[in-house]
Amino acid sequence: MLRGIVRATERESVRKVIGGLMRKDLGVDEARALPQDARAALPLSARPWQARGTHPRGSQELSLPATTRDYTPTAAQITIRYRDGGTNPLDVTERALRLARNLAGQKPSMGPILHYDDERCEMPPRAVIDGARGGPSARSTECWCP
Repeated sequence: MLRGIVRATERESVRKVIGGLMRKDLGVDEARALPQDARAALPLSARPWQARGTHPRGSQELSLPATTRDYTPTAAQITIRYRDGGTNPLDVTERALRLARNLAGQKPSMGPILHYDDERCEMPPRAVIDGARGGPSARSTECWCP
């Protein structure tokens, strides 16, 4: 098919018709009809041109939304909750594992943990809780969640 097109355009009559259609489609004749003062030099650089100086937005004047950190407490907030008895290291570990599993269940998976070993992950928090209750020392365990 491509060869047929090439052969067809070798004929002068076909070349003139196709050339005229392309010039009309691209607006070449209209561009040639412009007066000289409407033409400017073409920039010969790769420097980007800025369309406008400002980009006003309708939301620019709105106040920022109120933010809370309830969904992800800071270390200071967790420490206060530990002291008040509102939570303990085991609850924090279980919550982290539960949220990691929720992320892993999304499509596509966004799971931050490749292999879950709940038993090993719960050993240090249990040791801390036992130590606070007068049980074995929290330092007696060397098994931390990898």
